[in-house]
Amino acid sequence: MKKTPNKKMFTLTLAFLLLLGIVNTHAGVVTIGSFDTLLIGTVISPDEKGNSKTYELRYQEDKWRFKVTEAQVMSGAGVNGWRLLNEIFPRNIRLFAEERIISPLKQPEIVGKAFKLKGKLYVSSKTFHLDIVEEVAE
Repeated sequence: MKKTPNKKMFTLTLAFLLLLGIVNTHAGVVTIGSFDTLLIGTVISPDEKGNSKTYELRYQEDKWRFKVTEAQVMSGAGVNGWRLLNEIFPRNIRLFAEERIISPLKQPEIVGKAFKLKGKLYVSSKTFHLDIVEEVAE
């Protein structure tokens, strides 16, 4: 008689991993979960040369190039913000937010301005569900 995997055990294991919010491999790769994240950076022009900390942010039809200067995971998950961002490749992040929250990024002439973005970052789907978008003084 052939044994089949226990469906309850599989379901419990999957639920545990989802509740835990992260799966770390030996290399520290984050594959599952959402993280309360704070990003601070500057909007740069489309023709300015970026670096490994430059991400393309998209919201509906809008897109911005964002050079990150600070990355923090706020949820106490023991994950470094920079390591989390390095898992996102290619460096494109879709933004989700209410219009009133995203509106500071939709203002004219934002190139060169610094912004704080705070919300839940989902690494596996490369999405950032924003709770706060505000301009910061440098």
